[in-house]
Amino acid sequence: MNQPLAGDRNPQTRGVSLARVLAVTQGDRPFVNEMEGEFAKDAVAAMKGLETAASRGDTASARKYAHSLKGLAATADAVTLTDLATRAELAAQAGDLTSLTPLSAAIAPEVEAVAQGLREIWGETA
Repeated sequence: MNQPLAGDRNPQTRGVSLARVLAVTQGDRPFVNEMEGEFAKDAVAAMKGLETAASRGDTASARKYAHSLKGLAATADAVTLTDLATRAELAAQAGDLTSLTPLSAAIAPEVEAVAQGLREIWGETA
C-alpha cells in the first residue's frame, strides 16, 4: 500500500497546487511520478505546436494546442498557465495573431515552471 503524500509542506510549488495534485492522484506516489512525466511530455509538445502554429498564422491549430495546454494546466491547478492557455485559445479562436504570438511566448517558461513544480512535489514524496 502506498503511503499518503505530505500535503501541508508546500501548498503552492512553482504554480502547481499540491492540494490539487493530491486530489487527482489520491496520494498515489507512482501516479504523481507518472503525472509529472506525462505533463512534461504532453505540455512541451502542445507548447511547441502552439508556437509553430502561431508563427505560421495557423489559428485553427493554435487553438487546438492552446486548448490541450489549458486542460493539462487545469489538472495540476496551475493557475497562471491555465490563464495564459485560455487567453491563447481565445485569441486563436478570434484570429488575433497580435495577441497570440506574445501569449505563446509567455507560455514556455510557465510550462517549465509547472513541470519543475511537479518534479519538486515528486521529490517531496519520494
